Amino acid sequence: MKKYLFKRDTLLATACVFLIMGLFSLLPLNTHLFDPIKMALSDLSFNDLAFSVIKSHKDNGIDKRIVVVDIGQSSRADIAATIDSINKGNPSTVALDITFAGPKEPVADSALRSALSNTKQLVLAEKIAFHGDSLQSAPNYFRTPNATVGYINFIGEEDAVIRHYSPSETTAGSTYQSFTSQIVRLSNLQSFEQLSHRPQGSTLITYRRDASQYLTIDHAAMLRGEVDLSILNGKIVLVGLANTNANDIEDKFFTPLNKKFAGKSTPDLNGIYIHANILSMVMDQDYTKKIPGWLMMLVSVIVVWLHMAFFLKYYIEKHIWFHLVVKSVQLVSAVLFIYFGILLISKAGIQANFTMMLGGVVLAVDVLYFYEGLAQWLRKKFHISTVFPGDHH
Repeated sequence: MKKYLFKRDTLLATACVFLIMGLFSLLPLNTHLFDPIKMALSDLSFNDLAFSVIKSHKDNGIDKRIVVVDIGQSSRADIAATIDSINKGNPSTVALDITFAGPKEPVADSALRSALSNTKQLVLAEKIAFHGDSLQSAPNYFRTPNATVGYINFIGEEDAVIRHYSPSETTAGSTYQSFTSQIVRLSNLQSFEQLSHRPQGSTLITYRRDASQYLTIDHAAMLRGEVDLSILNGKIVLVGLANTNANDIEDKFFTPLNKKFAGKSTPDLNGIYIHANILSMVMDQDYTKKIPGWLMMLVSVIVVWLHMAFFLKYYIEKHIWFHLVVKSVQLVSAVLFIYFGILLISKAGIQANFTMMLGGVVLAVDVLYFYEGLAQWLRKKFHISTVFPGDHH
């Protein structure tokens, strides 16, 4: 292998791998030929495996700082009564993961507005949308003077796995805070300040808990007086839809905790539990660091170069074993890349994108066949030397 490391053909063949990958990324392929594969592997990330490993091998317990109150399909009158009950428990912050578009029944609306107005530290939810350089929100009808408002948008909501969120958005000189950022600002100022000093942009959500690891209270049980309200004292209370029925997908999203890794068919987690995971992450400072793209590019080039030198040795000197050895090496390399990526996230909290590295190793063999033909042609046409023998394999 050493013999071929610094050969011109090895270096040029490696360059061809990345050139071809670059060209593929630029091609606007518009065909339905690969639709079945696209659907089966839609929004696939091997980093999702890391969160499954974390979830299955590490019991993070129940986060006692957060209580979820499930309001189901309640009327506004019931929500108002639920908020009044919650306030009796003296929570640190009450946050409604519910958007109210406009008026309905006057008596119920008045009762809900009154309940919200009597809430000390209140966070309401809104949806935002970008239109060019401006940001627009759909105002919450029950936005009261005492309320703080945050947007509940996730990144990639349309049938995508929710892996990232944006803690804040800045446009036209104004900064908008997310729903969870506003909750942290009211309940844990130190964590909010630490969050504010982090680089702007999307943040990978560190999923540590599923729905069973957050204390969830049914609002009906609360209204019947079956809940000891003292458990809310000093807690962050999230109010919204918290349906744990696997067959009911209302307000549910795909997450890395989904039991079906590829070709996901059923959303697995309500938005309120995604917000809960974000809150746990921010308060625990449990952020995932990301290896810079340029560094992963450099490492990918080195790894593909080493593989190319190894492949070239067997291609020229031991061609009878070439296909067996190469396919074995590609398989082992792919497994190692995935395993190493899982270890980085689960053990060190570091996210690495091995897509380019894996793609380069897989593509290297086909590029080698192509490059041999090119090298043979250049030798015959321009007498340029090459490591390939005169006869074709």
